Amino acid sequence: MNKSHFKFRWNKTLSFSIKNPSHAYKLKNLFRAWNEVLIEYESAWREYKNLPYIYNEQAEIGLLAIAARDTKGFPFIEFSIQKHGQGKNYGGRADLEIYWKKKLDWCLGVEAKPANISCSSRRRDKNLVQTIKVPLEEAQKCVNTLRSSYHDRLALVIGKLVHASDDFDRKQLRTDLFSAAWRLKADFCTIHFCEDDIWKNSDYDNCPGIALIGKISGKRGV
Repeated sequence: MNKSHFKFRWNKTLSFSIKNPSHAYKLKNLFRAWNEVLIEYESAWREYKNLPYIYNEQAEIGLLAIAARDTKGFPFIEFSIQKHGQGKNYGGRADLEIYWKKKLDWCLGVEAKPANISCSSRRRDKNLVQTIKVPLEEAQKCVNTLRSSYHDRLALVIGKLVHASDDFDRKQLRTDLFSAAWRLKADFCTIHFCEDDIWKNSDYDNCPGIALIGKISGKRGV
């Protein structure tokens, strides 16, 4: 892995790596807050054997929005917006906007796409890059239509971790995910692992966590 990357392991439930130090400054607190939100939901839903990260990307965007608010950001989700593509403007919907005031003064437009990422090394060896590449390119197409007033635009892959055995190698999975992200020239990869005694006793006992892989671009030309 490139030594210039900002690498961080908060605890056994969160790991992330970010290419750009300026992005690291802006995103590290969001990732920490996102991890804490997931932990709180996992704990609250434990008796129902449910997990917060097994749902569709709209639900996961909602959890990321809660985390953004915990970092004093102002998230706004699933809203109508004028988009731009093929030389014309048209009405559409944006997944997420986050505005941070004060020190950051940063407005981020987000478009997300889902992926299922296998925890089985046998299943993921040949197709992990492709598993991430397809939704990442789809998210990039969507995010490129967003208005030019955003400081940055984020194409995001929300990767549900699946096919986990009780003794799957999370260290190897982390290494493989980071490697695939950098091969795709992503700007960050962050991974949340649920506590073993929660996911293994849930109704989704092959789903130990979730990953976010993202590519950030600046303002587009008008």
